[in-house]
Amino acid sequence: MPIQAVDTSQVWDYVCQRERDAQEPNPTVWKLGVLDGRIMKHIKDAATAVEETAGTESGAQTTVKLGSLLWLLVKYGLRGWSNFLDHRGQPIAESFETIPHGKQSYPAVPDHVLGLLPPDVLSELANEIASHNSLKEIEKRPFGS
Repeated sequence: MPIQAVDTSQVWDYVCQRERDAQEPNPTVWKLGVLDGRIMKHIKDAATAVEETAGTESGAQTTVKLGSLLWLLVKYGLRGWSNFLDHRGQPIAESFETIPHGKQSYPAVPDHVLGLLPPDVLSELANEIASHNSLKEIEKRPFGS
């Protein structure tokens, strides 16, 4: 089967594991989306550092800034939510800004809203977004199999 182009209009609902485990009757529902190649390039570039290092075979060391990677995946991959409450139990309104990258602009969750997410939720959402932004299993099969 040929590789298919990403569908950036694809959005799916996601409920965090801790709310599923607790069988929360009114959980927070996160709307997550697919990211295109341009924004994934930006995310990977922003979350990677290459430094010259003396005495190594390659002469360079690559470091992945995991916090930046998780933050940016959610910043660009979170498309909305329902029942996300502040510390007083009040709903947090959806809020987005538009950020240009090259000739394209992307909706993004503002940093002040991302900062309200508990760290474990940020990590879980980033992993869920990343898992939907890779080749489907059928596309990973060697040619002819």
